[in-house]
Amino acid sequence: MRSHLLCWAVLLISPLATSSTTFAELFSPDGPQKLDIPFELADGACWSGSGTIFVPDVKAKKLLAIQTNGKELKSWSPLKEPIGISGTTYSGGVIYAADNRGHRIITWTPNRPKSRAIRTLTTFADDQRPNDLAYHPSGEVFVTMTGQGQVFAVDATGQHRVIAEGISRPNGIAISPSGNAVYVSSVSTGAIWKLTQVADQWTKSRFAQLDETPDGFRGDGMTCDRGGNVYCTGADSVTVFSPTGERIDKLSLPHRPINVVLGGADARELFISTFDGLYRIGVNAYAVSPQPDTAKNADTGASVVAKTELKSWFDVPYYQIDGREMLMDIHRPNDDENRPAIVLVHGGGWLKGDKKKFRALAFRLAEAGYVVANTEYRLGYEAKFPAALHDCNAATKFIRSNAQKYGLNPNQIAAAGGSAGGHIVALMGAGDKETSLQPPNFLSEISSELDAVIVMAGPTEIETGSVAERSRKAKTGSNAYYWLGGTTSEVPDQYALADVINKIDGTMPPTLFITGSKDNPARDAKAIEQMKSKGLVTKQVIHEEATHGHWNRPDWIMTVVEDIDAFLQAELPKP
Repeated sequence: MRSHLLCWAVLLISPLATSSTTFAELFSPDGPQKLDIPFELADGACWSGSGTIFVPDVKAKKLLAIQTNGKELKSWSPLKEPIGISGTTYSGGVIYAADNRGHRIITWTPNRPKSRAIRTLTTFADDQRPNDLAYHPSGEVFVTMTGQGQVFAVDATGQHRVIAEGISRPNGIAISPSGNAVYVSSVSTGAIWKLTQVADQWTKSRFAQLDETPDGFRGDGMTCDRGGNVYCTGADSVTVFSPTGERIDKLSLPHRPINVVLGGADARELFISTFDGLYRIGVNAYAVSPQPDTAKNADTGASVVAKTELKSWFDVPYYQIDGREMLMDIHRPNDDENRPAIVLVHGGGWLKGDKKKFRALAFRLAEAGYVVANTEYRLGYEAKFPAALHDCNAATKFIRSNAQKYGLNPNQIAAAGGSAGGHIVALMGAGDKETSLQPPNFLSEISSELDAVIVMAGPTEIETGSVAERSRKAKTGSNAYYWLGGTTSEVPDQYALADVINKIDGTMPPTLFITGSKDNPARDAKAIEQMKSKGLVTKQVIHEEATHGHWNRPDWIMTVVEDIDAFLQAELPKP
């Protein structure tokens, strides 16, 4: 049985780790490109979480849905009723919009044909005109009242209250991924204010400052990326600030920008509303995915709705670097029993994906009796390898150090991942002695060792084999090329460090390989052979007729959960 060092004093006094990060070039060198879609005046758009963005035309009093997938743009007007919308936000399949002239916040559900009618969430006084708004993880919508110098919070019932005032003409608003910070821009002074909550009170402090231009400051619409960086429009540009308020980039526009939103099919495009229409530009950053639509697939195994009562903690900050918070969702059965835990790592080729994509699997595993830490990590366009390993090993340390709080057994922690996430958890298991894979200056007294590993169709051969070969032949078409920083001949040490096969030793924990027969079961062969030669516990399960990613599909998800549960029941150390 593995024994893991726990120092409970560290739990009480150890801060989140910090370290220096070098920002990559944020904006595409191609520059902003104007979309060939006519607007009278585009304003605050929102992103659906896929390829669709919704852009209000405030002067034309309409809302445009724009499909950004592929090379051909498609746009249509989904609303029949003319409404002068100044800003929108999106969550759970619902669009929230500021009807500026109507003194109200409205809601609309574009993906539910039977409930597409516009509804009024709340109405304000006749002299109050809501401007920009943003959805907070608490379930409230935060909205600026420019004329009154105030910020309001509106709850799900439509009740509203003032949370900040005394801001000179507040306009744009953005919320950090964890919800711990709310940013508000000033039209007249260019100041960006940061609102933070202590108990039930919100306090404001100066966060950053826009440059003054001959046309003034004109602080306007804002957004945050997944790293917590703040994008704020001004009189002639979009300025980007790190979560600590450091200016990290500035994008000049040919016409005055009004608002910004991150999104697109790959979550890596910035859309900019200007007085001349809508522009977009690629970014080396990721949009914050909206909460999934809980009304979809509610009766299937892949539903993002819990089927039994669970305890859940969403967007828990578990590790921090340069102000960038890494977040996890934690789910467990609603009881007081100490449970085995699973660190769940999503896939996406090391360059894409989001923990929300694994929410259904996280719920099903929690319903099977586990404490599940559904974990985000830095992807390749934000930070190169081994940043993702730092994050995921930090996730293991975090839940082990918080075993008492979340009711888990610190000596029964497994990691499960799919595709690229499968490679990451395999490397966490095999490379536990590699100090360069551990998070720097973070809970050094706490072990990140795993007690079991579940690899779902993840590559383990990186230094050689198909991954290395693609990096040499395809180069820019290879995910490993971007994630590892070059080809295997250009950065051989990176490929060697990322390789699982060359790290399998006598301490590799019991490992289950799950794959579909229509995927590539042979990819597991070398790792299984290596483990068996060392007398280690390993097993491969091949699901007939299943394809890549089947663990997230309604017809397979419960079979995958049952296989994982059976393996962990047999192989985890006994309490």
